[in-house]
Amino acid sequence: MPLENTAWERGKGGYKLIQYMAAGVATLSSPVGANLEIVEESRTGLFADGPGQWSAKLGELLADRERCAKMGMVGRRRAEEMFDYRVTVRKLIALLTDKTD
Repeated sequence: MPLENTAWERGKGGYKLIQYMAAGVATLSSPVGANLEIVEESRTGLFADGPGQWSAKLGELLADRERCAKMGMVGRRRAEEMFDYRVTVRKLIALLTDKTD
């Protein structure tokens, strides 16, 4: 997901990253906006800024299939823990039923 660092891109939600992680795929994305909160650098994916870094980071992933697979597994677990609808429903219920003043 190559993105420029502009207000428009910083406002994006990172849905594609979440989908890729849920599918167990290691991610490669720009360090912009929501991507910074979704991806754990070197655990669930890699960040790249500019064409040279994109080429180098993609090469890293292709050269180390084991690392790539591990990132995919960790990313899937993170997607399940943070973005699964059941988790979101529980958080919403907790928010709506919180009776503290």
